[in-house]
Amino acid sequence: MKKLTGFSIALLILVAAAAGAQPGWHGRGGPDEASAHHMQRITQRLDLTEGQQERWQELVSSGHESLQPLFDQVHAIHEEAQALMQSDDPDPAAIGQLHLDARAIQADIATSREILHATLNDLLTVEQQEAWEEMRAHGPHGGPRRGDRNHHRRGAQFGGEPPA
Repeated sequence: MKKLTGFSIALLILVAAAAGAQPGWHGRGGPDEASAHHMQRITQRLDLTEGQQERWQELVSSGHESLQPLFDQVHAIHEEAQALMQSDDPDPAAIGQLHLDARAIQADIATSREILHATLNDLLTVEQQEAWEEMRAHGPHGGPRRGDRNHHRRGAQFGGEPPA
C-alpha cells in the first residue's frame, strides 16, 4: 500500500470525527444511560414539569430518529473515504469531494438541531428559557461547549466579536 499524503490523513481524521458524532453516545454507559442522565440534569436545572418532561423527551427522541439517516450517510462517506485512502492509488479529488459531501450533511444536521432547540425552547417559561440558554452557552459542566473549544480565539478574523 502506498503512503498516504498528509492531506489524506487529515481528511480521514476529519471524516472520522464527523462519523463519530452520533447522537446519544455521550456517556460511558451507552445511548440510553447518557440520554437518561442528560434528561435528569435538564429536568433538575430547569425545574421541568411532568408534562414538559414528556414533551421534551418526545421531541428529542423524534429528532434523533430523524437525524439517524444523516449520521448513517456520514458514516458511509467515512467508510468510502477510508477505502479510497487505502487503495493503491488514492484519488485526492474523490476524497476531497467526499469530505465536501460530509460537510454538507453536517450543515443539515446543525440546521436540524437548531430547529429542535427552537422547538424545545418554545416549551419553556421565560425563566426556564434563560436557564437553558445559560446551560447551552456554558456547556453541561460549566465550561465551554464541546464545539466551542476555540472560543478564546474568536475575533473579527474568525467571524465573531473580538475578545473583551
